[in-house]
Amino acid sequence: MRLLLTANTHMSCVLLSCVVLEVYLITFLPLESWPLRTVRNARLISRMIWMLVAAECALFVMDDNLRASSSLGQLFQLSSLAATLLRFF
Repeated sequence: MRLLLTANTHMSCVLLSCVVLEVYLITFLPLESWPLRTVRNARLISRMIWMLVAAECALFVMDDNLRASSSLGQLFQLSSLAATLLRFF
């Protein structure tokens, strides 16, 4: 449950940042950014965000599993460090 809550929080922050960026582009650079603000690009960015959140979830699950077994030393340290950094942000 904690994993889904963390992923939801991160996804919401990233999507909100994308909306803020789009508002900035519309307000201050409307003509220059017009070719970039397309439905195709929005779908592409949305897919990339979903893939990043899925990778984050996989990292958290791997970290939890490695903590439970703690038999793979170096992989455990790398996974634990990455998961800790993601939880911090």
